[in-house]
Amino acid sequence: PFLDEDREAFPELFNLPSNVYEVSLPKPLGIVFEEIEAGKGVYVADLVEGGNAERKGIIQKGDVLIGVTAIKVIGAKWERRLLPA
Repeated sequence: PFLDEDREAFPELFNLPSNVYEVSLPKPLGIVFEEIEAGKGVYVADLVEGGNAERKGIIQKGDVLIGVTAIKVIGAKWERRLLPA
């Protein structure tokens, strides 16, 4: 979902560890998020049956959300993590 020029200009944002992946989903996502604990991020508690995330087949229950459109969310206040784009 990001241009190659962005990946080249900001490699630190796009060099993902082996167990981290990038997924692009249209809205509605079809993901139920729950907070791990205050300031520690959110995880996928459930997927909506037939929703976009389930149909894509990449995101699984228990996955941890670490960023949204290349914005890190770990450590942010819960209310600021899920602002609409």
